[in-house]
Amino acid sequence: ERDLLLPRSSVAEIYAFIKADLTTAANGLPLERNFGRATSGAAKSFLASVHLTLREFEPARDLALEVINSGVYSLMPDYGDLWVHPTSDNNSESVFEVQYAGCESWGTGNPRQAFFAPWNQGITKGTDGWGSLVPTDPGQDNPGMTAADIWEENDTRRYWSMMEPENFYPTLNPGDGGYTYPRDGAGGASRNIKKYVIGGGSNVCFMSTAQNSSMMRYSEVILIYAEAVTELSGGLSLNQSVVDLVNTIRTRAEVEPLEFLDREKIELERRREFMFESKRWFDILRKGTDQAVELMRLSGRTLDETKLLFPIPASELEINPNLEQNPGY
Repeated sequence: ERDLLLPRSSVAEIYAFIKADLTTAANGLPLERNFGRATSGAAKSFLASVHLTLREFEPARDLALEVINSGVYSLMPDYGDLWVHPTSDNNSESVFEVQYAGCESWGTGNPRQAFFAPWNQGITKGTDGWGSLVPTDPGQDNPGMTAADIWEENDTRRYWSMMEPENFYPTLNPGDGGYTYPRDGAGGASRNIKKYVIGGGSNVCFMSTAQNSSMMRYSEVILIYAEAVTELSGGLSLNQSVVDLVNTIRTRAEVEPLEFLDREKIELERRREFMFESKRWFDILRKGTDQAVELMRLSGRTLDETKLLFPIPASELEINPNLEQNPGY
């Protein structure tokens, strides 16, 4: 009889399991894309991301380069096409994404619009659209570090990432003539999140749209490769082929090409490219404990390194006496 009340596994054991699982998938899954199902390219991309998280830069570089050289993926010509439905779904840049069904059974639709869309603006044509999550703001958070502070002039990704005063979105509720974000903000916020906000429609219901949720895009594979190469070069890379790859992302965003890469440039590129795509947390952790805590303290939070982990729920500790609570709780 198996003991179900196991003690906690170490971080190293968990990552070893993840790497073994993804390696098996990378070697056994087909290369050809079958949307909604994992492929070898998806497994290699996530495995490269795991190695990057663990600062194992050589395998991260090599796996990302394999995906790049496979020729299966390419950047969408227009960044906006990634966030307008239906061109957002299962396109040339998609490595892996969650397939949502919209107005079918509960839980099969994408709920992000409900949390991102600004409050009381009628965007979703329903009773959701709560603006529960909003961009960090220079007026409230640390100036120079917020979502509004990190952009270069004319970067088109800003428009598609954040709703800001006077931004006009013709694709939001086109039957109403589109949507203009108010000059004074909405729902008590000066800005709101734009990504995954697609407005109303025949396949939009309460807390549910049919737009897929991107988990891994080809642009991330490029930036994983670039970061790994740069770290292996001591934090600075003049490798022209790598710089050129990153510049394909920047050219699409209509900003000037880079002449070299360093840690700061790659971090900023990731923040701009993947804003509100749930990538930032691991980018922060990759800096190391001290820098991660220092960075979060800049947002006015009083915390220490114990808060880099959640507490284990009391109910789980009661069920399994072999578990121990995380430090600080």
